[in-house]
Amino acid sequence: MNYEEIDSLLKEATAAYKKSNFVEAERLCNTALENLPILQTNGADLTEEYITTTNLRMIALNELSNSFLARGMSKEALHAAENALRLAIQLKNRKFEAIVLHSIGNIHNLLSDFPQALEY
Repeated sequence: MNYEEIDSLLKEATAAYKKSNFVEAERLCNTALENLPILQTNGADLTEEYITTTNLRMIALNELSNSFLARGMSKEALHAAENALRLAIQLKNRKFEAIVLHSIGNIHNLLSDFPQALEY
């Protein structure tokens, strides 16, 4: 599966989520994640392929987190969101970092972990 096909899957996942078809959104996100290669980097020199792959992985994890949360699976949502945050920080994607930080704070709030929610 190429990057355009994976991107298309993620767009389908977003559409499924917006239609409250959370199970289908999860399935599509998981399919995207399974088809993304695991690339290594030395941290200093990020190749275009690494950035593209990591961006797609970050989007899939965030959408997966949203779907988990909508189904009441808060701990799974938190885990996916924390992984998305780690990637956003690595790519220095401040906009996406802010989106995911908001999600993590919301998840902690829903878990009644108010001190932790305030951290985000």
